[in-house]
Amino acid sequence: HRDLHRLIRRQRQMCIRDRVRTYTRPEGQPLPNYLSPDPFTQLIMADYLSTKNNHTSFLMEIYLAKEPISREGLKMTSTVRNIIKSQVANTSSTLSTADDILVGGPPSLYHDMKRLVDQDSPLFVAIVLIGIFLLLTLFLGAIFVSLRLEFTILVSVLTTIGLTYLVFDVFLGEGVSWMLPVMLFVLLFGLGMDYDIFLMTRIIEEKTQHGRNDREAILIALEKTGRIIMSCGIIMSCALGSLMFSQSLMLRTLGFAFFVAILLDATLVRIFFVPAIMMVMQKWNWWMPNIPGLRRLRRIDQ
Repeated sequence: HRDLHRLIRRQRQMCIRDRVRTYTRPEGQPLPNYLSPDPFTQLIMADYLSTKNNHTSFLMEIYLAKEPISREGLKMTSTVRNIIKSQVANTSSTLSTADDILVGGPPSLYHDMKRLVDQDSPLFVAIVLIGIFLLLTLFLGAIFVSLRLEFTILVSVLTTIGLTYLVFDVFLGEGVSWMLPVMLFVLLFGLGMDYDIFLMTRIIEEKTQHGRNDREAILIALEKTGRIIMSCGIIMSCALGSLMFSQSLMLRTLGFAFFVAILLDATLVRIFFVPAIMMVMQKWNWWMPNIPGLRRLRRIDQ
């Protein structure tokens, strides 16, 4: 108990408000053991101290100045749990294990959620990438196009994460939510794939139905669908970017990231980067093993 209070005092300047509430007076003032608490204090203590079935339990509330989802809030949960484990292990206590002391609240909830997401993210990302690759290969009939699509979307995701960390963590010092990479990955793989498929289906149509070569098909498809893709991207980025005006740090961060990611993907990546790659690759864009039923292009520019 004393060690935890000392830890709280040391951390106060970083992320903790000026009081900790437990079985004391309402404003956090110490209650000497030799004083008999008045009825009002006893009523307040009942919310924090309980004795039932020969077991005594008490509640300690630690108020954080930072948001529970922030880096400091998540770090404080780990620090408190480590202190509890070390104290139970190094002192003669009636507690059998450190599990008899539970650390709850929003910071603890987000801390455990982050730990689960970090554990499952590699498997989740791998399943999404493999699944999308197989579906696109079956739909478009071209291996390189599927790989290129996933690569360009990952470029948009990583670039946006870097810019968001640079603005909010380096320049503003506010930190970035741990949910940002996962949410960006899911959002951009949905929108970016739609924008890319708009462009690819038009290119395939020009090659198969009109006999265009790669250069002509790419230029015509870009002329016909480029404005639509840019318009959709601008509308969507402005809609989600409105979260930047929120008072919540998490929503401001997500709003900025969504705005940058969608605008970047729908303009520079889909309109310039993707056509440039396809112009360089030419007929290799449409390479596919000679498997019956998988090739979609009947006329390939030689």
